[in-house]
Amino acid sequence: MILVVNDPKDFLGMDALVVTDINPSRCSLAGLHAGLFYADYDWSYVTVCDLPFVSEKVIRHLLRQRDDDKQIIIPKT
Repeated sequence: MILVVNDPKDFLGMDALVVTDINPSRCSLAGLHAGLFYADYDWSYVTVCDLPFVSEKVIRHLLRQRDDDKQIIIPKT
C-alpha cells in the first residue's frame, strides 16, 4: 500500500509506504502522479481517501478484469 499524504508525520507506524506529492500543487492529480511514480507493480488500484461507498467486492471485481491486453480498467455504473 502506498499512501500519498500532505504530512507524513501523521501516518507514522502505518504498514504502508507513505509519500508526499512530487508536484507541489497538492491537487488530486499530483497525488495520483506520486502514487504511480512510487508504485513498482504491474497493476495498481488507486482511489482517493474520501471516496464514499468503497467496496471490497468492486475492487476484487476490477482485479479479476486484468489481462495482458488491457492497460487500464475503469468501473462504470
